Amino acid sequence: MIDRTYLPKRAVSAVVALFALIAWFPLESRAELRNRLVLGYDSFIDRFTILEDDTAGSVQEFFTGLGNDFLFNRDQVDLEFRNYFRYGTQTINDRFDGEISLFPRRKTRLDLRTSISYKHFREGSDYHFGNDYVQSNTFLRLRRKLGKSSRLTARGRFETVNYEKMTDFDYNYYYYDGGLEFETGSILKRMVRVAAFTGERTAPDTTAMSHRRTMGEIEGYFSIGESTILRLVSMGDRRVYSEKVRSSYWLVLSSGELMITGITGRNLTLRLESEYTAYDDPTFVYFDTHFVRGSAGIRFPFKIRYSLMFEPRVARMICPNFEEERYFEYTLLLGFEIFNLNDFWLMAGYEPGYRDYLADENDLYSDFYLNRLSLMGSIPLSKGFYIRLFAMHDPEKHMRREDDFSITLFSIDLTKKF
Repeated sequence: MIDRTYLPKRAVSAVVALFALIAWFPLESRAELRNRLVLGYDSFIDRFTILEDDTAGSVQEFFTGLGNDFLFNRDQVDLEFRNYFRYGTQTINDRFDGEISLFPRRKTRLDLRTSISYKHFREGSDYHFGNDYVQSNTFLRLRRKLGKSSRLTARGRFETVNYEKMTDFDYNYYYYDGGLEFETGSILKRMVRVAAFTGERTAPDTTAMSHRRTMGEIEGYFSIGESTILRLVSMGDRRVYSEKVRSSYWLVLSSGELMITGITGRNLTLRLESEYTAYDDPTFVYFDTHFVRGSAGIRFPFKIRYSLMFEPRVARMICPNFEEERYFEYTLLLGFEIFNLNDFWLMAGYEPGYRDYLADENDLYSDFYLNRLSLMGSIPLSKGFYIRLFAMHDPEKHMRREDDFSITLFSIDLTKKF
């Protein structure tokens, strides 16, 4: 059961502690209070077929929200408190964020961030598996400059989740990790970053989901001449489960990006992405896969604030043990962007394509056409009002009609800043 006093107690304690810390710095300070009132609407619709009948599941929610931000600055201290309370027809949400940055020495920086969020599903809501919960996250980072262009960072994170009731999918847990990060160079010329972390996730009520975690990251950023940038990133994530209910595994994510910018502002971007998963003991549920995707995108700017994008993509799913999982996917991303100096921005994308499963006979999947649509933006109005919107529609038209599927998301809100 959730302790109903947990959220306010944690929030009050954090506020008191941070204000007490500020009092130790008797220097000139600057403070700012920001507020916003939000009225909005969210919609989620998924369509699928059961026994040749078209079926749709949907969640529609109207909501109002109130946000309050407090920003404080002194010579050696930056402080932010942010709280956003949202009351909707389906759920009630509250989130508190606190962040403090200390600069005790010129080459040293200490950052402490904490967030506490509470989600309540209202009686009779359309969420069939709604389960109230409280989640908290704390992040600590200590950064030290080494010489002119190198930095060493020690950081740690602690996360807890507490559900109203335990189910097969929802269970209480706490997670922590920590490690070191070394970075040298400048992003304007060349930069290399290497990091290693280790952590553990413990689920007291279902130890089968507890696991140890070890992660390593390496990133390189290189400026070649005045018009070419190369970025390489690779991350390895090893998870070892305490019981044999689920196999331990490796996850390796890698990507490379080469961007060439012309004199007129046009740029060509070549990308290669890879996601490799390997299990110690593969099963019919958890099995090895390797997803790779390559693309070549061209961006055409015009009239300073507008740009068009054209990006063909080819992807492949490789699965050594199950032929039914293997496929090629061919898509073409068309994008349009608008930005100006008055906080107005709009991004639209259309990505048609086709997925071709390689098995001659496939009882699990069928080939399909896809037409991904997306739209997001922010539109400022007069007197501190602005509109934010997000829309996504992802339909799949399969060779077998009973496999047809689509997801539609839509969100819009009117915000008043004061």
